[in-house]
This record gives sequence, structure tokens and C-alpha cells, in this order.
Amino acid sequence: MRRESKETAKRENLVLLASLLGGSTDAPLAMQDIARRLHRAYERQCNENMDERTEKRLEARIEKDYFLAAGIASRYSLHIYHNTDPRGWPILLSRQPITRDALATSFRVCPY
Repeated sequence: MRRESKETAKRENLVLLASLLGGSTDAPLAMQDIARRLHRAYERQCNENMDERTEKRLEARIEKDYFLAAGIASRYSLHIYHNTDPRGWPILLSRQPITRDALATSFRVCPY
């Protein structure tokens, strides 16, 4: 993906995310930052050979970031799905509970 495309995707996603979060400005930016950190962490888990200490630190960071994202989602009465596959977007949000069948219709948070 070209750099312009990533920037465009991030900008468009931010506008939609702000709408989903009731016009807030801080929460959508925080959610995108968390999504970016999670995405990078999952890429590292997939692509790097890590010693046990490094892996535990990374898992602790993932848990902390997911907790932060879940807190933001709950503040806006949203359900959250945590996608650990580095090929996809790491955070999906929905006003309805997210099931496997509903993944395609859930709102994705841009990790770029």
C-alpha cells in the first residue's frame, strides 16, 4: 500500500470513528494509537524469535493496550473484538455483540 493510501485510510477511519464515538476527538485518536501498537506487537509475535522475557513483556503490553481499548469502548457502550491476526485490523467495534458471523459488518479501527 502506498503511503498516501495509508494516510487516506487513517484519516477516513478517524472521521468514521469520531462519528461512532459521538463526536469525541481524543478517544478516536487514542483508539487508533492502541490499534497501531497492537498491530505491531502481533507482527513481532509472528515474525520474530523472542526469548521468554521479551515475549512476556510484549504480552503484558498487549494486555494493557487491549484493556485501554476495552475501557474506551465501554465508555461509549460499544462491544469490542480483539483480532490477534497481524494480517487484519486488531480492533473491531460494534453497537451489537460481535459474533464470528458479524465480523464483516463490525467497524474496524485503522492501525496505520
